Amino acid sequence: PPALRGRVDTTRYRVCGAGRAPPIAVEAAQRDPRISGVVMLSPRAGATDQGPTLAMPKPMSIPVWIGQAPEDFEQFEFNDALYQDSIRSVSRVVDAKAGGTGAWPLRYAPDALKRLTDWLKEKKPARAKGATPPTARHTR
Repeated sequence: PPALRGRVDTTRYRVCGAGRAPPIAVEAAQRDPRISGVVMLSPRAGATDQGPTLAMPKPMSIPVWIGQAPEDFEQFEFNDALYQDSIRSVSRVVDAKAGGTGAWPLRYAPDALKRLTDWLKEKKPARAKGATPPTARHTR
């Protein structure tokens, strides 16, 4: 495929977790210093996952983007806590006006999708100390 013909910069990337996957995205961010941000779509976490999920953004200095839809109303307090614990100057909470959960609202709420793509393009602060990128780069 054409996308694999050029150089790929693997020194920084972002992860996305939808639904019950944010704890997995959080764990990945804790383990890999190359992760420069976490996107959470309709984040939901069980009682045992909420603590580790809430502990991630601020101590690791990782910006978060939280997308929520009307169906996510039961998670609004959790989502607000995620935002409050993050780097608020570069993190965002976006209320999609379209129905559905996960990535579906991005399809039917163009304003939410635009806000996500704009956020992905914004310059973010460097990762916290100790986050050194790998020396090897993968090319094809």
